[in-house]
Amino acid sequence: MRTAGGLLTQLIVAITVMVLNLFFASVATLFRLLPFIMPYVLRGGMLALQLSRRFYFMILSTLTPRLQPWVKINLMQGLWRIGSTIVLSLSFGLLVYLLIAFPINGWTVLILVAHGLFVGLTWDELSREDGLTTGVKIP
Repeated sequence: MRTAGGLLTQLIVAITVMVLNLFFASVATLFRLLPFIMPYVLRGGMLALQLSRRFYFMILSTLTPRLQPWVKINLMQGLWRIGSTIVLSLSFGLLVYLLIAFPINGWTVLILVAHGLFVGLTWDELSREDGLTTGVKIP
C-alpha cells in the first residue's frame, strides 16, 4: 500500500513532466512556424520604427524653428538629429515606464538608447515609401 506522501510525490512529478512536455511542444511548434511568422514580425518592427520616426519628426519640426534663432542648431540634421532622437526615445520610454509602474533598469535604458540611435541613423531610409531595405532584392 502506498502512503499519501508517495502518492503526492508521484502526482507532482507527473504534473511537472506534463508541463515540461507542453512547454517543449510549444517551443518546437514556434520554431516550426518561425519562417511563416518572421515576415509579419519584421513588418511590425518596421511599422513601429516608421511611427517613431513620424512622431519624432512632428516634435523636432516644431522645436527646430523655435530653437534655431537662439542656439543656431538644426535639430533635423546630422549628429544633432541622432542625439535628439536618443533623448526623445529615452524621455518617452521612461515616461511610459513610469506611468505603468514598470521597474527601470540598465537594460531598459540601453534598449531605449538603441531605439533612438537606430531611428536617428536610419532617418532618411525610414522616410522613403519602401521603408528600410537591407541587402539586394533577388527576383
